[in-house]
Amino acid sequence: EIRKGGGKAIFPHPYWTICDEYHSETDFAMYALKSGMYDIYEIMGGCTVFENQVQSALWHELRLQGVDMPIVASTDAHSIDKICNYTTIALVKDDETVTDAIMDKRSVAVECMPGETPRVVGSFRLMKYGIYLMENYFPVYATYTHGLGELMRNYAQDGTCADALSAVNGRAQTFRMKFFGKKGE
Repeated sequence: EIRKGGGKAIFPHPYWTICDEYHSETDFAMYALKSGMYDIYEIMGGCTVFENQVQSALWHELRLQGVDMPIVASTDAHSIDKICNYTTIALVKDDETVTDAIMDKRSVAVECMPGETPRVVGSFRLMKYGIYLMENYFPVYATYTHGLGELMRNYAQDGTCADALSAVNGRAQTFRMKFFGKKGE
């Protein structure tokens, strides 16, 4: 049904533990992922580092068996305290969608547990690039976008701060374009 609607089916967190049992049995997870029932594998999205390690190991095992699925990090949040712990970095070309990049296997999953070094999972080359971005791009970009959420909220509530919102966004986009060696639009 997902595909009929133009979407992609994501196999979510098979090693998420519920009541001391895995969300999905390994035999079922292997069958579902090998059979083509799903388009994308959610490699990060468990509630613990251990669960994510097992999910990552399953993805690597599948790759050894010839099943090389695109990956993403958490696609949903069951609690507000987990929402910022996982992210997907997708390397999107100017003329395509994020989904296109993910389906072309140009994505990595990132686990950012509070107080720990982020863990990036994906193919070797993209993992190294993801680490580079986590160390060199995102921290600087965050300084350019600091306060953007509050400005957006104010704009949504009463229409104020439009000029400030535009200025902050403009500075962030200028940095992004310069960092990635693109000419201004």
